Amino acid sequence: MPRRSKSCSLSRNTTRPTQTKASSEDAEDLLQDIWDDNDSEDWVNGSNTGYLSIKKLHDNWDDSDSVANYNEVVSVLSTSPAGSGKTYVNYTVTHKLSYTGDKDATSVTDTCQKGIISQDSDGDYVLEKLGTPNAK
Repeated sequence: MPRRSKSCSLSRNTTRPTQTKASSEDAEDLLQDIWDDNDSEDWVNGSNTGYLSIKKLHDNWDDSDSVANYNEVVSVLSTSPAGSGKTYVNYTVTHKLSYTGDKDATSVTDTCQKGIISQDSDGDYVLEKLGTPNAK
């Protein structure tokens, strides 16, 4: 009688997507989305201090009787590997505000250093850290 093997080989694919450094274009798209909409899904673990600081800023402008509208424009200055598949990003965000009444519109540009971008379990880029603003 032939001998049968009692071992069974079942394998599961338990690998996660490979973590890759975000390109400057990926970083700019993510940051622009965050400054435009500030959706908690674009952040690591949902809302964190960076998410809350943008939300507070936008809520203040939304609640102000003197701010007619605002928008922000992001420009990535550089990206570099941060280890473990994460990416450092240095960028500027220009806040443009127009006001009710006769007050002239204003524009203020902030430069942020060492923001951190990583990937979630689906491989989508998410922001882990907003970055540190340069002192003016």
